Amino acid sequence: MKKLFSILAVAVIGGFLFTSCTKDDAVAPVVTLKGDAVVSVDFGGTFTDAGATATDDVDKDVTVVVEGTVTVTAAGEYTLTYKATDAAGNVGKATRTVYVVHRKGNMAASYTVNENCTSTGGSPYTVGPYTASITPGTGNMDLVFTNFGDFQTSINMNGTLSGNTGQTLTIPSATPGLTIAGSGTVNAAGTTVTITYTSTDGTNTDTCQATWVKQ
Repeated sequence: MKKLFSILAVAVIGGFLFTSCTKDDAVAPVVTLKGDAVVSVDFGGTFTDAGATATDDVDKDVTVVVEGTVTVTAAGEYTLTYKATDAAGNVGKATRTVYVVHRKGNMAASYTVNENCTSTGGSPYTVGPYTASITPGTGNMDLVFTNFGDFQTSINMNGTLSGNTGQTLTIPSATPGLTIAGSGTVNAAGTTVTITYTSTDGTNTDTCQATWVKQ
């Protein structure tokens, strides 16, 4: 009986040791970004990734792998994902958002413009092609549109880029002979600006969609 007890005790203790040694590692590594989680870079500028580090409760320092790329010649929102995997296969991750932004200097150029318009009475007509230009305004996101609409008297209009990527355009209402207001978008490459605007002389109102293509 005494011998049987000893065998059982050894079996229990052995089983305990085996279970303790083979306990699953269920905790993922902790990934920590270096630098900010949200970063902006000018279109055509230079982006340098600050990277990330990772630690694990069992494996200590583990390797971080980065997924995703940033293209500075295309405005937009980019996501970089930093992943670290421990020996047990647990994956920890962190993300960084990078905005590539259009600003006034990138948009300054001569443009070829074509417009499709509708008059107050509903009659469609076209304007262009004609040449106009965009020059930098006062603020970093401010633009000046010269020869806007190709009216008989050259009209200059102010505009402002906005949004995280500078691809949204607002043209506040102004009255340089006509009352004009509009809004638009800039494509990722910064080569095409599409503007929808209205012009009114107090009696008639025309609505136009203008496509400005960088020369």
